[in-house]
Amino acid sequence: MERKHRGHDGASRAAFPQGLVRNDPAFTLLCIGEEGFGDSVCPDSDADWIRLGKLVGENTHLITLDIGYTGTERKESYEEMLRGVRRNRSIKNLRVSPNELVLGSICRILSPFLEGNSCLVKFTFHTAPAVGTRGSRGEMHALSSTLAKGSSLKALDLSYNFMDEDMAEELVPSLAGLSHLEELDLTANNIGLKGCGAL
Repeated sequence: MERKHRGHDGASRAAFPQGLVRNDPAFTLLCIGEEGFGDSVCPDSDADWIRLGKLVGENTHLITLDIGYTGTERKESYEEMLRGVRRNRSIKNLRVSPNELVLGSICRILSPFLEGNSCLVKFTFHTAPAVGTRGSRGEMHALSSTLAKGSSLKALDLSYNFMDEDMAEELVPSLAGLSHLEELDLTANNIGLKGCGAL
């Protein structure tokens, strides 16, 4: 699990899992966020967010990456972390749970990660309740545009996203382009008969 120490300037430093730092073949799962499973890390300095993205981007053995609710206010550093992540080509299972602050960043920056990435086979997207209850067609359009890049996806989990029927309709064009998709999870949404019909 994550540990922290203080540098000479008093700033907190995240102690990253050594498996990640060493690119250990046995290190295949990482959770970025305040709570998670396995090895987890949640930096609280700009430098650590950027370094984390670099480590993940250069890693060649990670299989599962969970980017959870971070609660971070360091949006620019968080975006730099995402730019690092999108360079990775070993991750097969990506799970993201953005809050309202970083939703747009997730969709915009990770689009290139999905495009032409033949390794990624499962994408899970769970919004925080505060995002979902105020979800808009614009937000769903951003997600839809991101998903349209994921041509290699075999499993897509969009459960617990507070989607209504109009938001479900927004997804249709992107889903049509996922030719390898075998599983679609829409549990605990409110898409109704109209949304089901559109899908």
